Amino acid sequence: MEILGLLKQQLLKLLSATLPALDSDWWKSLVLDKLTYQQKTFAASLPSHTLERLDLAALLRIANQNWYEIANQGGFNRDARNWLKEAQTIRNRWAHAPAEGLGNDVRHRDVDDDD
Repeated sequence: MEILGLLKQQLLKLLSATLPALDSDWWKSLVLDKLTYQQKTFAASLPSHTLERLDLAALLRIANQNWYEIANQGGFNRDARNWLKEAQTIRNRWAHAPAEGLGNDVRHRDVDDDD
């Protein structure tokens, strides 16, 4: 789904601009220490500071796990946090879709911006 690619691009911009300003050892403390075991194993094999190589699930997790610091830095409100959580739900639904695919009602809901 193209919108997930756009989400990844925007998260990369946000995290790349925000995380280094929060901690001088941000790669370890704000990235590696926040990932699942599998995500951390992959990320640890990358050159430091390589957010671009992480998948959307990892970027969403990093944003979620560091939300309070990111929100304080960027002045984000509760609505932004709700949007982030909804983005995680949508990403998971699409990543784990059944073999027959998702129904049109679900597909429409996931790209509807009126929620």
